[in-house]
Amino acid sequence: TRRQSPRSIAEPRLDLPPSGYCTALETNPSIQVNRETLTRALAMMTLTLQALNNASATEATQMLDGVYEHSPWIGAQALSQRPFRSLAHLKYSLVKVLEAAGLDAQKGLIRAHPELAGKAMQSQTLTIESTNEQSKAGLTQCTQEELAKIAELNASYQAKFGFPFILAVRGARGTGLSKSVILETFERRLHNH
Repeated sequence: TRRQSPRSIAEPRLDLPPSGYCTALETNPSIQVNRETLTRALAMMTLTLQALNNASATEATQMLDGVYEHSPWIGAQALSQRPFRSLAHLKYSLVKVLEAAGLDAQKGLIRAHPELAGKAMQSQTLTIESTNEQSKAGLTQCTQEELAKIAELNASYQAKFGFPFILAVRGARGTGLSKSVILETFERRLHNH
């Protein structure tokens, strides 16, 4: 028989991406996160399926907060499928809630997403996940000219499409997109290319 490593036989983890949170927060003094947000993020690093399954509905909803940007209703509704048998079961339950929610709720989810380098970043109300992503992409270190350009692009995109420009700034391989690639993509999408 194949011998399993201790990690492979350990209790299943949700594997919400905690890596880099502390690094980004420690190395970037322009990022300020309130203690409650940081405490929640750090608690998520050790979140297990067992803890999620055993938590009260309120606690479990808080544990899933941030999985869908500013839309805790998705996690709250998925909790009706507990106990989760695996990470795949949890993900499936979340997706099923979103699929069943209907078009208006799905549009609401998209509209709840923060603008890139927008008002939420400047007022420091982004989730820790978005703060980390935008920081890694260099969007927290924009010049005044770049911020003005991004604000113009955000407003134009919102006016044209009725929802914010959304881009996985982590990139396809998770290594992050450069600020220039993000701005080029923003311009291209605004003009339907």
